Amino acid sequence: MKYLILGIVSGVLFAFIPFIQPESGMEIYPEWCGTIENIRQIEASANPSMMNGSVPPVARGSAIHVLNGSGSLRGEYDSGEKLSAVSGNGRYLVEYEKVGSAIEFMNLQGERFWKLNSLEYPYLSFDGKLVLLLNGDHSRIRIADINGNIIGVQSISGRFCTVISFSKSGKAAAAGFLDGTYYVVDAKGQVTAKGKTPDNTVVKGIALSSNGHFCAVHYGDVQGDHVRIVDVLDNDEDTLNLKNVHLTRIALHCADNGDVAVLDRDRLIFADSDGDINFFLNVPEAKMGYSKIDCERGIYTVTYSLASGGAKFLMLRGDGNVLYVKDVIEEPFLDCRIDRGAVFLQGSQSLMGYSLHFPEN
Repeated sequence: MKYLILGIVSGVLFAFIPFIQPESGMEIYPEWCGTIENIRQIEASANPSMMNGSVPPVARGSAIHVLNGSGSLRGEYDSGEKLSAVSGNGRYLVEYEKVGSAIEFMNLQGERFWKLNSLEYPYLSFDGKLVLLLNGDHSRIRIADINGNIIGVQSISGRFCTVISFSKSGKAAAAGFLDGTYYVVDAKGQVTAKGKTPDNTVVKGIALSSNGHFCAVHYGDVQGDHVRIVDVLDNDEDTLNLKNVHLTRIALHCADNGDVAVLDRDRLIFADSDGDINFFLNVPEAKMGYSKIDCERGIYTVTYSLASGGAKFLMLRGDGNVLYVKDVIEEPFLDCRIDRGAVFLQGSQSLMGYSLHFPEN
């Protein structure tokens, strides 16, 4: 009898321990694919969670196409003989001419909000609320808001602008110059950080954290390349030294806590806000060209052109655990974005959408 009672008690206890069940791993599913040439013929995904993701606007000639997360066409605009710069969310654009006297801010439906007499080239933040206006000789940038007002410090300057970058949230912008000068400005147009690289070496790239609290500045010369990690709030900075010399900008990401991920030609480096390398991952060698690192909830997406031809796409966790690898031989480059559980890839011709399912979901 005592063994019977013991068995019953043990069974009851085990029934109340569901929390020790093994945790499921992350799941990745292809949802849709298509080509830029036949963008209207993409078969949309039926997965409702894909609707939450934001697809980068797709440019084809003078036309801008905006897809929703499921792959179906949400809107489009054709600027004709004019040029256009579009916000990352595809809601707003600025229309201008290569040699013109005015720029016009409008939505994707062509409704004009304001017109500004200007000979400058416009750059829009992800949400379109911050507009940077670069003059013809690339020496000065004026700062405007979504209403066309020149805000904050009004302008920043240096000798020949080499890079303009925005935070993923649109809360901040940054610019770097050939003379080593760099700036970070907030959504109100105020300078939150300003500096100069050692020996005035050229600024090759800048990445901002989504919250605007950290900035990673890639700079260097033929002697070597480096990444300066700037704590905007504490006015502090540290340096990460790279192994390779880069003649162009490289894939660079800065997290909200200051962690940095950078593609150093044949390895992916993950470092903390002090510039100390947490780990690195050896990868097939990249060639000079477009590359991108994006991140959400500790999941990184990396795309770059391969020295051997084609392009590579990797998805990995912040601890170095590689989740997915894909070579796209027919594409010379790939762009990537991860947004609210969806991943989007764009090449010179192809478009692809994937869904991510986190264990807690």
